[in-house]
Amino acid sequence: MSKAESKQYLWSIALYAWRGFQPDRFTEIYWNCWGAWSDLLSQFVFEMYEDYPHRWIGAADMKKIVEKGKPANLLRMHVDRTSTSPSKLTVEDSYNFPPGYFGNSPQFVPRPGTDDPTDGYIVCVVLFSDRFVTDKSELWIFDGKSLGSGPKYRLSHPRLNIGMTVHSTWLSKLASPPVREDYDIRQDYPPTLMADLFENEIYPHFEQSPN
Repeated sequence: MSKAESKQYLWSIALYAWRGFQPDRFTEIYWNCWGAWSDLLSQFVFEMYEDYPHRWIGAADMKKIVEKGKPANLLRMHVDRTSTSPSKLTVEDSYNFPPGYFGNSPQFVPRPGTDDPTDGYIVCVVLFSDRFVTDKSELWIFDGKSLGSGPKYRLSHPRLNIGMTVHSTWLSKLASPPVREDYDIRQDYPPTLMADLFENEIYPHFEQSPN
């Protein structure tokens, strides 16, 4: 990927999704970036990396860009595997979220009957707020072949406010895992500094007697 593409798109590169389960073979990968936000650049972090020798953007220029802001975005990158040289990534499609909108946790939902790595939908959790209402959450659905045309659907509800999400997975079917009688949650989580939280809020959900 070129430095110009990195400077334009890859600010706070975050989560990704692709069709299939072969990470050494994919040719199309979807990635979301969180953008640049001035209130996230503390003086401590700035000084920590100010003199990093391998910078692509000088510290002063980077600070100006962050103060101006970069939108969160959603990208489709193509992986060129045709040459013997290291795989080359290029940005083939992109969408910038509007100011104040934060897209995260992309999931690829394939259309049935095809193996095309772009033939499907990208579902994102989108958070936003304005001066009139409290924080809001929506699910935005993009065409995997045309991110730049914007979301095809925006799903919302007055009571939907799921907050910040991180990783997510699309499942071809939904099923409960088999019950393990020998499972002991306390063995997975030994005593920690958050002992009160685990005792009051976590363990009771797993140690209730079955009805």
